Amino acid sequence: MLERPEYRFAMDGCRAAMSLGLDHIERNVDNIERAILEDPGMAFELAKALVESACRRILTERDVHYDYSEDLPSIYRRVRQNLPMLPSQESQQTAVRQSIEQTLNGLLSTIQGLAQLRNNLGTVSHGTDGPRPEMETVHAILAAQAADTIVGFLYNVHSRNLEAGSPAESQTVRDSEFDEYVDQLYGNVTIFESEFWASEILLELEPETYRISRAEFQSRESDSEEEV
Repeated sequence: MLERPEYRFAMDGCRAAMSLGLDHIERNVDNIERAILEDPGMAFELAKALVESACRRILTERDVHYDYSEDLPSIYRRVRQNLPMLPSQESQQTAVRQSIEQTLNGLLSTIQGLAQLRNNLGTVSHGTDGPRPEMETVHAILAAQAADTIVGFLYNVHSRNLEAGSPAESQTVRDSEFDEYVDQLYGNVTIFESEFWASEILLELEPETYRISRAEFQSRESDSEEEV
């Protein structure tokens, strides 16, 4: 009977992100690769922490404020709202945008599932009233591969966007007709003596949502003109 070759798990996506500047995750990545075989349950803890750390780093590098008490799904949503994951040349093609949105929603579901696995099957994050079943290596690999894919993808998109121009420069293309549409729908907000319009708030706080919604608005306007 042939002996099965020794398995070695490598987080290639994370190591690619490290080469782009996400170097502070190296120890975490080393620990995950080692835990896969030595302590599978610990891999869940480390994988969740890895994704969260990468997301926080991206937000910091993009000068986006966040609360340190926010959980992983919340932090990821902030990243998604501020990271141009949709190709700009396809932004006005609704079908393309919807397909990519479905993929990104699946990515978020993976993160949420990873966080749930961490809570239910991790070894050190929460106190329990009794022993929990030990995780097998195959389950640890699932968590680690999910984290590796997420971190590698997010930081790659983030780095490419920074190379193309600053986040502010790449996300501030205004559309007066869309701004007027948003302002008519949601009005303005007055804080003390300062007045802020809805379109301004959307652009400043969620630039990617602004860009996607603007593209949908422009697509609807274009379809209406063709019908006329």
